[in-house]
Amino acid sequence: MPFHRSGRMLPSLVIRSPRTASGYRCYSMDHLKRLKFIRRTRDLGFTNQEVKGLLEMVDGTYACDDVKGMALANVKLVKNKVADLVKLQAALESMAAECRGGDTPNCVIIDRLLDE
Repeated sequence: MPFHRSGRMLPSLVIRSPRTASGYRCYSMDHLKRLKFIRRTRDLGFTNQEVKGLLEMVDGTYACDDVKGMALANVKLVKNKVADLVKLQAALESMAAECRGGDTPNCVIIDRLLDE
């Protein structure tokens, strides 16, 4: 899979666009639509492999049930991530509440992080 400049992998299904004489790429509205689709699916938490599958569905025929199944699977993953983030928030708030602050070199937060 090719890499985007940001370091994130993009599905190999990105359509190659022609270049101008000066080397710039010429993107059509179809290219832009496809790239926006990839961005939206990645923002929604779909993996590169899932994005590839979705693009294959877009390019061919697809059943709405298949797409819905993928979306519902991602809902479950998002719920798990949210639960983990809530636990993380509680842990951070607890450590911050125990910390007296100030300019002393001893910090409860550091102590707790070293102990765990």
